[in-house]
Amino acid sequence: MPNLPDTISASEIYLKIDVLPISEEAKSALKQDVLALEESYRAETEDPKLEIEKMREDQHFFTRLYGNLYDAVVIYDYAQDLVLDCNDAMIKLLGYSKEDLEGGIILNDIIPKTTDLWPGVDLHAIVASHRGLVESGETFASPGIFVGKSGDEVIADVSVIPLYPERGIGFAVVKDMTQQALSRRALAASEEKYRRVFENSPMAIVNCRLDGFIEMASPSVSDVVGYAADEIVGMNMLDFVIEEDWPRLLASVDIYIAEKIAQESAFRISSKDGMLKYLRGIGVPVINEEGRIVTVINMFFDDTEFVQARQQARLLERHYTQIFEVSPAPIISTDFKGRIQLASPSFEKILGYQQGELVGKSEREIVIEEDWPKLEEARKHYRETAETYRAHYHCRTKQGEIKILESEGFSILGEDGRIESVANVFLDNTQLYMAQKALLNKNEELQSYISSNIQLEQFAHIASHDLKTPLRTVGSFTGLLRRKLGDRLDDKEQEFFDYIEQGTAQMASLINDLLRYSKVNSQELERTGFNVAELLDNVIRDLDFIIKESGAQITYDIADQQIVGDASRLRQVFQNLIANAIKFRKPETPCLLEVVLEESEKDWTFLFRDNGIGILPEFHETIFERFTHLHSNDEYEGTGMGLAICRKTIQQHGGSIRVESEIGQGSTFIFSVPKI
Repeated sequence: MPNLPDTISASEIYLKIDVLPISEEAKSALKQDVLALEESYRAETEDPKLEIEKMREDQHFFTRLYGNLYDAVVIYDYAQDLVLDCNDAMIKLLGYSKEDLEGGIILNDIIPKTTDLWPGVDLHAIVASHRGLVESGETFASPGIFVGKSGDEVIADVSVIPLYPERGIGFAVVKDMTQQALSRRALAASEEKYRRVFENSPMAIVNCRLDGFIEMASPSVSDVVGYAADEIVGMNMLDFVIEEDWPRLLASVDIYIAEKIAQESAFRISSKDGMLKYLRGIGVPVINEEGRIVTVINMFFDDTEFVQARQQARLLERHYTQIFEVSPAPIISTDFKGRIQLASPSFEKILGYQQGELVGKSEREIVIEEDWPKLEEARKHYRETAETYRAHYHCRTKQGEIKILESEGFSILGEDGRIESVANVFLDNTQLYMAQKALLNKNEELQSYISSNIQLEQFAHIASHDLKTPLRTVGSFTGLLRRKLGDRLDDKEQEFFDYIEQGTAQMASLINDLLRYSKVNSQELERTGFNVAELLDNVIRDLDFIIKESGAQITYDIADQQIVGDASRLRQVFQNLIANAIKFRKPETPCLLEVVLEESEKDWTFLFRDNGIGILPEFHETIFERFTHLHSNDEYEGTGMGLAICRKTIQQHGGSIRVESEIGQGSTFIFSVPKI
């Protein structure tokens, strides 16, 4: 049998032909039988059935003529409305016995008057009209419907050949078309459904050949690609698919050919207006009876919005992941029962855990028991409000240390509006709390120090006044007694009087320094603008005697610079620093002192640089404390209050003072006064 074409035109009809082989001898006998049959029917008789009985005697005729035909055959008397004979195929088709059919069944018994298949059609009237056709000797064909013994309807094509037109007897071949008719109906229903889907589907539907050329397109295709359905027919899929996606599309064709199965696909197109769109769908190959692909039905929809949203979501996810991974702020996410779902590396690092170790642990495993009520309070807060919740927790590290973490938490809701998880952003305040605690302790110490210092200043002020009178009395009476005794004192007694006078003078100097020190805090600064060079000139004039006596050289190159401060207090600082430079000079080496003034954006900085004996580094701080002596009075006289007074004065101005020095390399005293 030759191969049929893939498509069938409306003008072509395909028939199934049953060929019954007949030998030459049988053909001659059949011809004789037919002639005899015609002759017998020409004879006048009142009983046609009797004549049929005669014909049945010739077994060759019935056996060869219709007994073995595939289709059903019935001989019917249209004039008397009787079934005269039928073959086995007719019996099988209707489910009646041969005796039933030949026992007086009329045609209208096996043909319904009406049927749902042809609403409004009177089938009996059609059968009645056939009598005239048979009597006219005209061969005709007609669709028909029979009712079997079971009550089921049989759809058939009926071809009627008049045997005895004058008697109204016809030879009818009944071809069972029930399955074909039902198939056609199912196909028509299916085509109607497909047409409705095709025309009304929101998805774009395109039928195309394997080479990509489009044969049919649904109206909705214009919403997706921008081309009208009639525009896109005849175009190739590659005309609007992005070139980078061609290999994916061609690979789909290979799969269709090799496996003949439906497959999902996703590709990008350039729409008619030049917009980039993402399409997703499925292609279904339509295969004919020979297994060849007739066409491919492609159903796809515009996935652009979803793809772009997914790309944006992935971008945000990457950003948030990077932020989460590199954020210095510790972050954790927990479920509503407090089980840790995520922990940032910075959080794990603070608590001393390796990456991933905290996942799955309960908050209670890291928060100390005393703070558990805070965890419950936080959960209660999240159930009642969407606002953030702040708290601080004492957390135990993996090594057992306690960290104080400040937390700001907020709930994360799912699509159903219920809480999916809770995120907490932490700040490690351990050092801050420790610093605050230390500061509190220092404040307490400072208050104690201030209290004791005030008491000391009060004592110094009172003592300086109360001690001056008896000290002057001792000095006066010692001088009077020494003058009165005159020459009567021997050398030893003269030495005793020297000790008394020296001690009295030293005590007087100490009392004066204590009085000056007490006044530093008790008296307000009198800030005025003054000329630094003039102030230095006045100090050097005051120290003229010791400068000349020691051979000291003091240099400064300070222009007429005006600064704001308490000139009298700063004059005392200058005097103390110059006097110290002269006092602590190297033996047999004149003092060389350079005074420098430097200006910055916020401060005036003074440097007093000498070539003296220097100071060990361990005493760079202690020399500014009260009553500090690095040398005995036999080496260098002093009360140990001079630098303490300097520091107090500078601090009162809002500045600071320090020293840079090495033994034998001289010293540089540096102090700053803020600009006002």
